[in-house]
Amino acid sequence: MNCNSIEIKMFIIKLLDLFYSVVCDLFLLLDEYNTLKTKSMKSKIATLILLLLPVCCSAQSLEEVDIVSDGLSRKFWVQLPDDPGNLNDNLPVIIVLHGDGGTGSGIASYSGIANLAATHNFIGVFPNAYTGGWNRAVLGDSPADDLLFMQDIINYLCVNYSINRNRVYATGHSAGGFLAYRMAIEMADQIAAIAPVAASMYGDAGNNGDTYINNYLGSSGFIKIPILHIHGDNDNTVAYPDPNHQPDAWSEYPLTGFSYPTCGENTYNPANVTDINGSVKKIMFCSTGMNAKEISLIRIVGGGHGWPSVQLPDVATRIVQFLMAFELEGQPVCQGLGLNSTNATSFKLVPNPAKDVVHIQTDEPLTSVRLYEPTGKWVKDADPHSGMLSIVGLNAGVYLLMVETETGTSIQKLVKE
Repeated sequence: MNCNSIEIKMFIIKLLDLFYSVVCDLFLLLDEYNTLKTKSMKSKIATLILLLLPVCCSAQSLEEVDIVSDGLSRKFWVQLPDDPGNLNDNLPVIIVLHGDGGTGSGIASYSGIANLAATHNFIGVFPNAYTGGWNRAVLGDSPADDLLFMQDIINYLCVNYSINRNRVYATGHSAGGFLAYRMAIEMADQIAAIAPVAASMYGDAGNNGDTYINNYLGSSGFIKIPILHIHGDNDNTVAYPDPNHQPDAWSEYPLTGFSYPTCGENTYNPANVTDINGSVKKIMFCSTGMNAKEISLIRIVGGGHGWPSVQLPDVATRIVQFLMAFELEGQPVCQGLGLNSTNATSFKLVPNPAKDVVHIQTDEPLTSVRLYEPTGKWVKDADPHSGMLSIVGLNAGVYLLMVETETGTSIQKLVKE
C-alpha cells in the first residue's frame, strides 16, 4: 500500500471528518447524561455512547454532495432509500439540520433518521452549515444565505431524483431547529411540515426580524404549517417553551405564535395532554382537521439539550411519521432532469472530464443540447447540428448535459476540469 497516494490521503481526510462528527455527537449525549438523575438512565445513555464509538470506522451509505450556492462552496449528504438505479420518482424529502459545531454526517449518525429512509421510502438530506453555525434568525443575512442553500438543495434533488416538491420537510436539533422555524416563516410555501428539537425562534435585530415575525403571524398571508416541537424541560441552553407546565395565554412561544392563526388557540387545553411514556408527554395545541394543521409539543421530563433518544427511543420514527403525514399543494412538478429515469437516447461525451470542448456522439440527429448546473439552473445551449459543446470560461465542477432527439431526451453528468 502506498500511503502517499492521493486516494489514501482523501480517505484519511474523510475518516477524520467523520470521527470529528461523532466526537461532537458524543458531547451532545454527555450534556444529556449530566441532566439525568437516576443510575438506570445514566446506564442507558452510557451504553448508547459506547455504541456510537465505532461509528467512525463503520461503513457509511451516505452520498456526499458539493454544490455552489450564492457563490459559496456548500456540502450536504444524501441518504437514498434504495440503490440509485432502483429509485422511484416523486419521493418525499426530509432535511435534517445539525446544531452548532456539528456536521450533516454527524446528525445523520446520531439522530437515527438516515436509518429510516429505506423502511419509510424517503430521501434524507443532511446539510453542513457554512461556518459551523446556521444563519438561523428570521431575515438574517449573514454569514451565508442558508435559505437559498435549502432551495438549492431542493432544486438539486428535483434535478437528480425527480422528488415530490409537495412533500419536502425539515427537522433540526438546537440551531438546526431554529433554522427549521425560520423556514416555517420564510419558506412556508415550500416546506410541508417541521419538527424542531430543543429549539426556538427569533428575528434578526438589524433587519427588524421580530417585527417581521409578528406581522407575518398576524397577516392574511400566513401559511398554516404543521409543527412537532420536541424539547427537554430541563434544557439549560435553549429555554423549554412551557416552563410552568400550565396553560398560559401567549406564553408557550413560539408554538402559540403559530397556533393562534392556525386554529384560534393561544395556549393549550390540559385535556389535550397525554402520556407517551413515564417521562414523555405530548401537548397538543392544534389538531388536524377543520382546515387546521397539527401543532404539538413533546415534553421530555427532566431532559436536557441533547437529542432525546434515551427517554424517547422512537423519536426518529415519530418525527418521520409526523412529517410525512402532511403535504403541500401546487408545487411545480420535477421534470425530466432526473438521472434515474430511463434514457430514451443513447449518447457518449468525449472527452469527459473535459477542459474546452466536448463532442457528443450519438446515432440519432440532435434537436437540442442544453447544459445545467446540478441545482437545475440553466447554463447555456449549444448548436445541436454541430455535435459539440464549448465549455470554455465555465467554472470547474460537475454539470448536467441534456440532449434531445426525435425519439426522446437523455441526461449525462459532464465534468469540467
